[in-house]
Amino acid sequence: MRRLAGLPIRLRLTVAFAAAMALVLAASGLFLYLRVGAALDSTIDQGLEGRADDVAVLVRGAGPGLADARGRRLAEQEESFAQVLAPDGAVLDSSPGLGERQLLTGPELARAARETVIVDRAPFPDSDDPVRLLATPVEAVGGRTVVLVVGTSTEERAEALESLLGQLLLGGPLTLVAASLLG
Repeated sequence: MRRLAGLPIRLRLTVAFAAAMALVLAASGLFLYLRVGAALDSTIDQGLEGRADDVAVLVRGAGPGLADARGRRLAEQEESFAQVLAPDGAVLDSSPGLGERQLLTGPELARAARETVIVDRAPFPDSDDPVRLLATPVEAVGGRTVVLVVGTSTEERAEALESLLGQLLLGGPLTLVAASLLG
């Protein structure tokens, strides 16, 4: 602080203004990043809810599987998958490529048997993409309750946030320099 005391008032004001602007820009950038992340999560969740509703119709009408009464399999969407689990964790049916790998842990399955659960999962061993899962209880034919799990890759979300962060890290300092020169 003593070093600044010997500087001209203009320079001291410019430094104080630049410090205040840096704080405002950093807070604004953080707020924007968090809000965009939350909006992307909400969009993914809405998509998963719609997908779960579609698959639940099959499970309620044709039995605890991903095929209709005529045996036609559920049309798979890109970057999306589904699985039907018994309350004990046995895989009753799943999208091609998932095999018998159970998507939920024991505690997650127990909770999903009672209520809808959203889970973020690290990439699967045979994939590079992290995923978001929605698990919900569904009453199948005969009154048997099963757990329906639908999921999708969150790679595009991560790429969008990475791009936004890059733009903020580039634009923030440039804005700070311009504002300081104007100040």
